[in-house]
Amino acid sequence: MEMEQIVRNVSQGAKPNIRILYQQDAMDFLLYPIINEGFRCIEEGVIAQENLIDIMFILGFGWPIATGGPMRYGRSQGIEKLANTMLHWHVLEPKDRVYTVAETLKNIDKNNFVSKM
Repeated sequence: MEMEQIVRNVSQGAKPNIRILYQQDAMDFLLYPIINEGFRCIEEGVIAQENLIDIMFILGFGWPIATGGPMRYGRSQGIEKLANTMLHWHVLEPKDRVYTVAETLKNIDKNNFVSKM
């Protein structure tokens, strides 16, 4: 009963604009903001390269080595899909900093995006 009340309380603040219908939607919802923030950190000079972010997640947070880290995961999903999804979420939730899109993703040349790895 206590858990049910916790779920009700949390769901009251849920973002109804962003729908999670499938398992992949849930993965995207959890990981795309992390990847976006990785690009923002590179843009702000906090870290130099994507692969260093991946190493930090693998060694620091126990990210599964086989998947290569969040930045590599984002690229494996398709950088265009990542960019378009983040841009869409930003339109739905423009005041939420989590969905403020990295300039790198805003400015993707969809035919010739070069990795910073």
